[in-house]
Amino acid sequence: MKSPYPFSPTEDSLLGQILMELFKERGRQVELQSIFQSYLEEGQTSFHFTPNSTKSTLMTILPSEFRKVQEEGNSNLLTKKFEELLQPPIKMDVVLEILEWIITGIADSEISINILNLFLKKNIIDKDILNIIIKKYDEMVVSEV
Repeated sequence: MKSPYPFSPTEDSLLGQILMELFKERGRQVELQSIFQSYLEEGQTSFHFTPNSTKSTLMTILPSEFRKVQEEGNSNLLTKKFEELLQPPIKMDVVLEILEWIITGIADSEISINILNLFLKKNIIDKDILNIIIKKYDEMVVSEV
């Protein structure tokens, strides 16, 4: 069996890169690193990429579940479903992709703000910062095309 490949949230994820850039601009990059480290299980020193078959399955199922809950207008359930992703063992690459999907795929900015703040464990994201994140995301996606 292959060893799991290390995953660096602020290097291997587009959203992780954007968050690091944003935190660096505010002189808070150590705080972001601490937030990521707080999701590591005891004794764990790094995150690992989720195996492709598991990740493919999750990235097919989860957006459908989130979309259905969002269409029902139940933002509390949406938040609760996201909280479930944050339970050990956490798949940080999947969590960050789902966060990207929520930010870019759900029109209600309050839901995105609440879920980002839940992930960051602090109420530091507001509508202005969310707009900056979306703008940076769009710029990075366009630059990669």
